[in-house]
Amino acid sequence: MVKRITIIALVLLLPTLLFASTGGQISLLGGFTTANQKSFWNMSVNPYITYSENAMKAEIRGDITCTTNSDSTILSLSLKRADFRFRIPGYGGKKMTITAGLSPISWGLGTYYRIGDVLLEDFSQNAQAGVNDSRNIWLFSLSQSLGNDFSFDAAISLPLSAKVSFIQNSTIIEPCQKLATGLKVKKSFKDDTLKSINLYASLNEDKDVRIATALDLSLYFDITTGFETRFRSKSDLLFAINMMKLYSIETEMNSYQVGLYLASQLDFYKEKYSLCSAITFTPNERLSLYLSFTTTFNNSGFEELLVTPSLSFVLTDAVKLEVGGGYSKENKFIATAGLKAIF
Repeated sequence: MVKRITIIALVLLLPTLLFASTGGQISLLGGFTTANQKSFWNMSVNPYITYSENAMKAEIRGDITCTTNSDSTILSLSLKRADFRFRIPGYGGKKMTITAGLSPISWGLGTYYRIGDVLLEDFSQNAQAGVNDSRNIWLFSLSQSLGNDFSFDAAISLPLSAKVSFIQNSTIIEPCQKLATGLKVKKSFKDDTLKSINLYASLNEDKDVRIATALDLSLYFDITTGFETRFRSKSDLLFAINMMKLYSIETEMNSYQVGLYLASQLDFYKEKYSLCSAITFTPNERLSLYLSFTTTFNNSGFEELLVTPSLSFVLTDAVKLEVGGGYSKENKFIATAGLKAIF
């Protein structure tokens, strides 16, 4: 049976490979951290293959990473994405999009603290304000427009792993995503203030139920805010609000882009409260600067401070230089610098 399925899959995949486009990225990163007074190196190769034809799209992305320091060398093999998407006739004569495989799930809202990623095992946030991180999980999903500015999404996350690491004589397989089902209903508005209302719900194999609601607003700031709760085997209640404003400054010689980000997250069950403020500055098409401050409190007072600066400079159309770092209140400091090349 397995042999038959493999042969059928190869027959279906062969035309896709023949007419697909390929490419990838190579990155080399070096760094130093005062946490253990050690330097490290990281090299990764990220090949991809994509296919698009009429109502069907397919994409495969991989990652081969080697990380080394004075103690060990870790080789990791990851499948970052492996999905196909196609459209079929759906409700009310509108197209329904079906996705299957290892694919990004982007239900949640929030430029930093996110509300609505209910298929993930924990509450999520972006690594950098204003940059939506890819959250790829094994899933089967469908998306359907219902008319009157309503849309509906349903998905099942599958308990499969996509990463294996080799550390000296050990092999580590990344923990699987839990089996879960989730729903999202979105109502969009043709309004200058209220953009959309989003409702979410999920149930996983541990019988954890998660319910969330999020609003997308546009006042002076672009605002996303909402509540997310999880109960049964784990009880939690989370509130988050994100505010963003982009400014364009024109001069006789040049134009500048400035982004301001403010975000707050209140975890009532863990009694933990976080604040994040960030600024981006883009003086031209090649250079981009980022600086953020994240502070975390609990009922006992101040708990953590994290300062994160970064710089990105485009050397050529295919090569980019990135410099970053981080500082915490425990005087732990990390500095990194690296190159990324597209092929």
